[in-house]
Amino acid sequence: MIKSNLEKKYALTILLITLLGLLFLVSLQAWQFNRSALELQEQSQVSLKLETERLRQERGESMADNLAYNIAEPFLARNMVVMYELILPVRQSTGVVNVFLFDPDGKILHDGTRDIMDYGEDLAGRYPTLDLSRAEPYIVNQDTSIVVVRPVTTPERTIGSILVELSTEEGTAHLQAMHDQLTEISGQSMRRNLSALGFASIAMVVLAAFFALLAGRRLAQPIQLLADHAERIGSGNYQQSLVIERSDEIGELAMAFDKMRVNLRDQTRRIEHQAYYDALTGLPNRIAFHKILSRVLVDSRPSQKHMLLYVDLDGFKRVNDGLGHGAGDRMLVALTQRLTDWADAVAAEGLAASRCEVARWGGDQFVVLLCDVMDGKYAKENITDLLGRLSSPCQVGGIELVVSASAGYSVFPADAKDSDSLISFADLAMYKSKERGKNLVSGYSPTLRSDVKSSLTLETEVRSALAEGQFEIMYRPSVDATSRAVNYIDTSIVWNHPERGALEARTYIKAIHATGLLNRLREWGFNQGLDSLRQWHASGSRNLRMTFNLARFDMDPTWFAERVADGLERTEIDSRDIIFTISEDALSQNLVRMAELLQDLRSYNFTWWLDSFGVAYTSLNRLRKIAISGIKLDHSLIQSLTGSEESRNMVSASIAMAHGFGIQAAADGVASEGQLDFLRRKGCDFVQGDLISQSLHFHEMGAFLKEASPGSQLGWSKPANRRSNN
Repeated sequence: MIKSNLEKKYALTILLITLLGLLFLVSLQAWQFNRSALELQEQSQVSLKLETERLRQERGESMADNLAYNIAEPFLARNMVVMYELILPVRQSTGVVNVFLFDPDGKILHDGTRDIMDYGEDLAGRYPTLDLSRAEPYIVNQDTSIVVVRPVTTPERTIGSILVELSTEEGTAHLQAMHDQLTEISGQSMRRNLSALGFASIAMVVLAAFFALLAGRRLAQPIQLLADHAERIGSGNYQQSLVIERSDEIGELAMAFDKMRVNLRDQTRRIEHQAYYDALTGLPNRIAFHKILSRVLVDSRPSQKHMLLYVDLDGFKRVNDGLGHGAGDRMLVALTQRLTDWADAVAAEGLAASRCEVARWGGDQFVVLLCDVMDGKYAKENITDLLGRLSSPCQVGGIELVVSASAGYSVFPADAKDSDSLISFADLAMYKSKERGKNLVSGYSPTLRSDVKSSLTLETEVRSALAEGQFEIMYRPSVDATSRAVNYIDTSIVWNHPERGALEARTYIKAIHATGLLNRLREWGFNQGLDSLRQWHASGSRNLRMTFNLARFDMDPTWFAERVADGLERTEIDSRDIIFTISEDALSQNLVRMAELLQDLRSYNFTWWLDSFGVAYTSLNRLRKIAISGIKLDHSLIQSLTGSEESRNMVSASIAMAHGFGIQAAADGVASEGQLDFLRRKGCDFVQGDLISQSLHFHEMGAFLKEASPGSQLGWSKPANRRSNN
């Protein structure tokens, strides 16, 4: 009985010890599995979160960098249409909450909407945690979004900043769903494996420890492999695949991990391609080109030189405006093919360059890097050939279109030794080509940079000059060539610069046009001239007329007509006492807009004269279409009358032609009695120049008119060489 009980006790003890050992082992393995599963979940969640945040941040930086590069030029020109076209695609991108362009004071200049409803709003009210005065790139993480800020710069200064805000809510929801899926799979796997261990412990008590160890290894090893794989994915290594040949949940989890790796790899490649390549042409964009150029310069040998070519299509905007952006895109693709074919041919020939890298810089601008240039002269000849290829007719939608291109180049290391300067200098050279007449190629020279600096300084000064009253109207009389009676007075606007003295319009006209203040100066000058004419009429000079020269730059005909009408109504001056002049060169460049302006002002019966006649090309057909009342011969023709038979013939023919059209002829630059006598004999109607008077201030012009003989016509009895006090 005792033996039997002892056996039972031993048996029960051994069984209990075995069961306790098995229970301990099972519990230990369950705890280890649960801990490994939790570590896996945490590590996977952290890795996915870090990768998602990195991709979102790179996407935001890419969009902000591209936008900051492209928007600098329209920002300076305050071209809201171009800024809207640049911001709109970014603003419509998935996950983008807001896109704002703001100035250094934090004021919103553009919000990506057509009506710009937030224009002028203080951005600090929307983003109180941002330091909007920082002139450097930075990123701020907020509760539900990230904010990427990039400065908009020119070669000389920071002119504003671009802000791109991307939502993080979509990524957070995706991470939570992935976390829930991992938790569910891990839970199912743990429950099934614990059940298997329980059945095994009942069936094989003696071998429980062995089966526990085997099960632990079976569970722990794939989980460790999954953890290692998650760590590789988190570090951005998507190349190594994970293979766990199991048919249970661990195998399913391994397949899910590998599918996630493939998806992240493909998504990363797409994002990288979008960040570094142009979607329309497939060419590298400016970010990719910067990297290519920097690498070439770093690896360059001392004996090597490289040429950076900057190409801009002339008048391409007309294609987009006239035929739509679809046609413009097709034409860009066709011209891109010509450009790449040319680059391939140059590289294959190997005489001008051993390698060519082509990129789309933005809009209708391209850059080409000619590596290891062997013959600079031959390279320039190849660039001229490129311009010829680009300007040949292009078939778009059954329509034959032609656009030309202007190019500029800089050379490494002669002109610059860093990529930014090399690109900037080539850009300056390209604009020099446009100023020379377009469809040309120009090389960089140090004077171009100093010219740009002077222009920027002048643009800054001209803003305050208008507010501080530094501009003044100057007056110059014109007289009848026969009777010497004063007929009309020319007006010109002089800038009394505090340091540089009196500056004529040709010195500052481009600067004030660039600031957008040209129309304001026009309106001021017109009203000042009308006030002066009204005073002289009241003083007895009732037959006196006044001329106003229209600058060569474009203006809105409707706006100008309204300003003229307001000025005449205010001063009660007859429109027949007003003469508008436009240069022959300006007429040839703005014939359509000039025709619109004449149509808008037709009811006012103004007189129109063609100024600086004889130095540009104006066809007789144009003279017939534009209803002008007279021409004024350029002073260069009059100055050469004495020593040039050709000038005398040209002046005689011009006067005869004017009279043949039934219009009057005047001459500028008359400085001697001999010139006056020649013009009088040839039938010239009016003369102007130093023989009569130089430009006069308002009070000097009043004194000049008082010295004239009284009567219905203003007599002039002797030469009066008046000089202004400028």
